[in-house]
Amino acid sequence: MFSKTRIPVSVQCAVALSLLAAVCIRAQDASPTQSAPATGPSAPPFSVAIVGDGSSAAGTRLSLDSLKGSAVVLEFWATWCSGCIAQIPHLNELVEKFKGQPIVFLSITDEDPPVVSRFLKRRSIAGLVGIDADIFKAYDVLGRPGTALIDAQGRLVEICPPGEVTEEKLRMLISGKLEPRPQVKFRILPIGLEADAPPPVFHVVIRPAMPAKAVGFSPGSTKRVGSNLQGYGYTIRRMLARAYGFYPDTRIIAPEWCEGSLFDFSVPTADEDGQSLRLALETAFGIRGHRENREVDVYVLQNAMAPVSLRQDEFGWSVEDLARQLECLAGRPVFIASGLSGRYAGSLPEAQDLGPMRVKIRSEFGLELKEERRDVPLLIVEATGQ
Repeated sequence: MFSKTRIPVSVQCAVALSLLAAVCIRAQDASPTQSAPATGPSAPPFSVAIVGDGSSAAGTRLSLDSLKGSAVVLEFWATWCSGCIAQIPHLNELVEKFKGQPIVFLSITDEDPPVVSRFLKRRSIAGLVGIDADIFKAYDVLGRPGTALIDAQGRLVEICPPGEVTEEKLRMLISGKLEPRPQVKFRILPIGLEADAPPPVFHVVIRPAMPAKAVGFSPGSTKRVGSNLQGYGYTIRRMLARAYGFYPDTRIIAPEWCEGSLFDFSVPTADEDGQSLRLALETAFGIRGHRENREVDVYVLQNAMAPVSLRQDEFGWSVEDLARQLECLAGRPVFIASGLSGRYAGSLPEAQDLGPMRVKIRSEFGLELKEERRDVPLLIVEATGQ
């Protein structure tokens, strides 16, 4: 029940949650230069299906190789992108001005053909319109609209917003005089980690644990930072214990891979009932817990036959402290039946082993463990099937 095995590879991946199961980038008016391939060398190849309302090229495929000898204005757009739609008149005007010259205007989207065809019946795009998803990956396009300028030799000269595509710039592109412009490659950070970013109003994070020397805390430590409680070096089982209020985690029955690999977490301090952490664990690992009573082997901490003299000490050990220590070492629930209250002077062995601990508790506190079977509330953790 409590054996340690490695967590499956599918679960070991980095988990960073802001209570989102997935992230979809639809930056309608963002510049694609957030992550752009270097300009100057050959442009990434492509082969796209041409669509259009009445276009003679509709139904054919167009590749970059077939366009060698002509400059190319490659526009990345979408029917749902308001910024893209706003740039259509500007690009249509450029198409008219450069008719008959060695330059091709090609607008690319990754949407379904019927959607694009319906759009083109309502709004005309003067250049060619193509559909392909792979080209967005090849050019590292994250946001739209955006324009890639390719010269007649097939070099990727520049990636810029369509509003920066001017008549003068295109004449230089056609003549081969437009110099490649270095592209700024932004490092895209999770929301809340950007420089000078305001602290999140609500933020939950689970990630593979960083080394203790990097974070300054040993495994199992917690620290309040701002409005969040941060934990370092927790197994999934221990996070479940915190999320569902089962301390220690010996009263949890969970898949074996919930033990072993360590994670760091951060939850709002206001999350006293653990709801946020429960949702994060369910989303990240596909597990959910429910309470259930089961009869299991337990220990009962009771007075030994040979009593010892106890001395009260405000900095000493309570019976609850001793029961918690024993439960962690025994791996089974420990119940108290001693009648003792308060704190008592005494010492425990440094070696974390149940045998020496039982001996020391008897000699120092006059207590012993008795084995029993009891009906105990447990947390049963199961896969959600997600």
